[in-house]
Amino acid sequence: IKAVRMLEAGELPSSLHLSEPNGHIDAAGGPFYLCDRLRKWERGAWPRRAGVSSFGLGGTNVHVVLEEAPPRPARRSSKDGPSLLVLSARDEASLVSLASSYAVLLDREPSLALPDLCWTAATGRSEHPWRAALAVATRYELSDRLQLLIHSADRTSLSGSLVFWGRMDAAAEDWLARQSLGRLEGLPAWSSRRLLESVRAWPRPGLERRTRELASREDDPSPATPQEELELLASAGALWRSGARIDWESLLEGRRGRRVLAPTSPFRRERHWVQTPPAPSSVEPPSPEGTTPSRVEIGRAHV
Repeated sequence: IKAVRMLEAGELPSSLHLSEPNGHIDAAGGPFYLCDRLRKWERGAWPRRAGVSSFGLGGTNVHVVLEEAPPRPARRSSKDGPSLLVLSARDEASLVSLASSYAVLLDREPSLALPDLCWTAATGRSEHPWRAALAVATRYELSDRLQLLIHSADRTSLSGSLVFWGRMDAAAEDWLARQSLGRLEGLPAWSSRRLLESVRAWPRPGLERRTRELASREDDPSPATPQEELELLASAGALWRSGARIDWESLLEGRRGRRVLAPTSPFRRERHWVQTPPAPSSVEPPSPEGTTPSRVEIGRAHV
């Protein structure tokens, strides 16, 4: 881990507890030196590389060579636009905690591009039963919606704010899926076709049939507006929240971003100890005064 962080930061940390080099080592006469202070790791003609060795007592030795990642190409554009943030966790408390982590990230990283964050969350994370989908137009809007979601007493009532929340097998599936189709009915036919091409599994067969009917309408030749794009993403978010499996790379092709460092599912802070019954103890009754007890057993262990 230390070597990876050195490659990432381009710095060489000082060796621990090194105050004065060993006088018997002629470091000045060779290419190697002891790092007694934090140094900049200058890049030469070749990428930075580091070797890590591990020596086992049983005679098994391992050496791995690490190389820094290639430089990332510059973004074509980092401006905001219609985006969909999808979050999921195994239980409600973990999902609230995950949403809080994303809210903290937005406050801490003002230069983080909204398309990159949403792309990472959609294509780089596992999907779990508890889900939240937030359709937004700007990162500031996303920050406000996250705070609304975190502090709301009734998170299932936030669909009017394009925030869809809940467990995917909850009783609200049908009305949420119908709400998704209702949004599509007010959009041009291209939106239904795009969603149809992206959904890999539908919560109910009737949803796919109705989407195909909407996709077969005569298309509007006018270009898509940002509001229409936002409504399409909201429809996809509601459908995903209700249990659909969506190919996000296909749906978000026009908003394709880069992978960035983003929060992962939090660990549940629960301790799991094996519960064992207390060890029985048997002590002989007090012996008469002046005599020695023949045997005392305390804390016999049972395995």
